Amino acid sequence: MRLPRTARRTAAVIVDRLTFSGAIIQTGTKSYRPAHTKAQAERATVG
Repeated sequence: MRLPRTARRTAAVIVDRLTFSGAIIQTGTKSYRPAHTKAQAERATVG
């Protein structure tokens, strides 16, 4: 079954929220998450 575009986008948002600390997926839009995740990784390697 193929979902409408809005349903796929909603599903992507839900997955993004559930996997906030997971891998970063390039979406073509600016987001604070990549910078936040990078800062977390840098703090983890330093501290």
